[in-house]
Amino acid sequence: MQRWTVASCIAGILAAVLILSGCRSSRDTGTVVSDPTAGAVLSAADLYVELTGPQSDDQGHYVALGEPGSVVVEGLVSGPEPPKHIYVNGAESTFYVVEQIEPWGAPAGYPVYRFRAPAVLTPTDDITVVMGDPYPDVEYVYVADAPATVARWDGLAAGNDPLAVYRLGSAYYDQANYAQAATQLERAVSGREGWAWTLSDLGMAYLALDRADDAISTFDRVTPLYAGMPDLYYERGLAYSTTGSYANAIKDLVQASDLVPNWAEPLLALGLTYYAQKELTQAVKPYERAIAAWPAWAPPYYALAGVRIDQDDQPDALRLINLGVDIGPWRAQHHLELARKLAAKGNDVAAWRQVQIARKLGGDVPASFVDDLRKRQSEPPDADRWPWLAKVEDDTRIPPGHQWAGPGRSGGQGQGGGPPGQAAGGPPGQQGGGQGQGGGPPEHSSAGGQSQGGGQGQGGNPPGHSSAGGQSQGGGQGQGQGGG
Repeated sequence: MQRWTVASCIAGILAAVLILSGCRSSRDTGTVVSDPTAGAVLSAADLYVELTGPQSDDQGHYVALGEPGSVVVEGLVSGPEPPKHIYVNGAESTFYVVEQIEPWGAPAGYPVYRFRAPAVLTPTDDITVVMGDPYPDVEYVYVADAPATVARWDGLAAGNDPLAVYRLGSAYYDQANYAQAATQLERAVSGREGWAWTLSDLGMAYLALDRADDAISTFDRVTPLYAGMPDLYYERGLAYSTTGSYANAIKDLVQASDLVPNWAEPLLALGLTYYAQKELTQAVKPYERAIAAWPAWAPPYYALAGVRIDQDDQPDALRLINLGVDIGPWRAQHHLELARKLAAKGNDVAAWRQVQIARKLGGDVPASFVDDLRKRQSEPPDADRWPWLAKVEDDTRIPPGHQWAGPGRSGGQGQGGGPPGQAAGGPPGQQGGGQGQGGGPPEHSSAGGQSQGGGQGQGGNPPGHSSAGGQSQGGGQGQGQGGG
């Protein structure tokens, strides 16, 4: 497999062209060599790629996360044929045809696909996108550098090109500078009236600024321009859910899921919308569908675990949490909510693990809760280092031998409150004979993680990049199901 960096392919080419067209670079030596397949049909030179969340530039950088956590990576790819698979840091993505937008510098005429994939990143991790057949396996590598990305788009936007201004707004959004993002996106809208994507991102910026009504009215302006835009229905569904307009939220989220059935984010948002109305049974199926769509995405596992705790099915809840921990975190407030639920059910060992995850995400864990937990159960040992790798392998991001490794993997006891081999305190061999919270084997067939309140949404990218699962870079004022 060839490993290409975006920056190495820009030398000698117009700066406005984003893509890696016929050169590759050794990241050890920086040597640029020509690629023998660059002139071939369906080679990497035929593909144009851009990250839209976190936003990349045309020199191989992207806006890094402010804190480590989960994120849904979004992007665009155009070429003469669709790839059969697109992987982001090892996780397979969902991709679908979109209109009225192209990767930066791409020629008109090629079909454009929007891809989305779950990832777990620290502020220094690369994002690697791999295109599969019919293109040669080539890694498109983007390096974390928020200042460079913002500065690049700021320079390109100086001439008031609305496409560059739009990307500048997106970059500010990914920095959690939502006021500046809204300013630049309003500027882009004025420079290119009737462009659905600018309005869509502007609506998400308003939502992040706690201006849900403005967000909804902005999304409504998209409908006559691009009625078949899947992102519109997902994003407006988040806005409706934030305002408590659950019937409208459900209608839009179902529409988004109907347009792209294997896209997990609207399904998670749909489940959370039902959960906010205490419709636990209704929430289960969307969560399960989200897991089936994206088995490498942790939030639905935790969300479904929250439902199972409420239903007094603690063994299944713990099994789901173990699976989620193997894959990655959600957001700090969701893990804290799970900790409270588990503690209320008497499973203090499992509650401690959720507290430890919330801390690693920079969450503010109330001292009173920790003190009460410590009175009943001493805190288990915690790994000092960040436990999750950037690349998913064998359905996990926690390396074998790590003390957080889940059931059936070396080194981990899980969180069930009993010694290895016990499931949530039960005798060895029950619940699948596993080691930790649920004791079950680590198959990915259900979901978990929950909490509706506060924060920027369901756990995706910062609230303007239409994502229901991941981590934000710096605050936000949303509430509930994702987005604000």
